[in-house]
Amino acid sequence: SRMIEVLTDERNNNLLLRGPAGCGKNTLIFTLAALAKRPIRMMSLHASISELDLLYRMSFGEAANGKTGYLLSELLEGGVRGDWIVIDELNKPKNRGVLSCLNGILQKKFQTLRDGRTIEFKKEFRAIALTNPEDGNYVVFSLPVDTASRFQVIELRYLPFEDEVSLLKEFGPDV
Repeated sequence: SRMIEVLTDERNNNLLLRGPAGCGKNTLIFTLAALAKRPIRMMSLHASISELDLLYRMSFGEAANGKTGYLLSELLEGGVRGDWIVIDELNKPKNRGVLSCLNGILQKKFQTLRDGRTIEFKKEFRAIALTNPEDGNYVVFSLPVDTASRFQVIELRYLPFEDEVSLLKEFGPDV
């Protein structure tokens, strides 16, 4: 219920789910989006992502037949349409400028493009970031305070073994 409160709050409506791989972060968000009947987009960050990758994605044949071009990234498309955007692996980029750029976008809720156009995000837009813990089992970097402050953080953990088995038996009696 806390996640629903955050996602419907008009003030700081960005959510960060932190937990180990396989604890259900993606499943939880996609289930909430389905229940809320909200469109959802996915943007995965990685160690070598650049600021430009936050704004554009390369395409072939979509902008012009038979030509390579650039389209708005999932992040900006989601903002324009008012969708939920899942930003997976938020703490993976090595280039700290990427998180600085993302921080600016989330703060302003608009972006000026290379061609001079300014796109504004709809008020329904929500950013949901997913991170793995900084515990040595994952190659991740600490989030800068200004970026982390754009999100309400919820820590997730694995279900206790007995609860997981009980849940699996409830949905699949032959498990």
